[in-house]
Amino acid sequence: MGNRADCYPPEVVEAFAAAWASIDGKLDAFLREKGGAIHHDNPTYTGHYEGYMAEANELLRRAGKRIASFDLFYALQPRPL
Repeated sequence: MGNRADCYPPEVVEAFAAAWASIDGKLDAFLREKGGAIHHDNPTYTGHYEGYMAEANELLRRAGKRIASFDLFYALQPRPL
């Protein structure tokens, strides 16, 4: 099995990003920028979509590493005979 940190489909990352944006009260801006209709040169552009996507990806990557280390820890535990 590959590294869990690298196996999340974009839909999973986007679901985490949307949840995070919602917690921050920025879901409307996140969704508005999701389709790319608002570009960097638009004065209403906030960067929330890109920012939350990057942070969600990093969070999942770090969580995947932690989970993988727990898997290794439990795999190395002595088993009863």
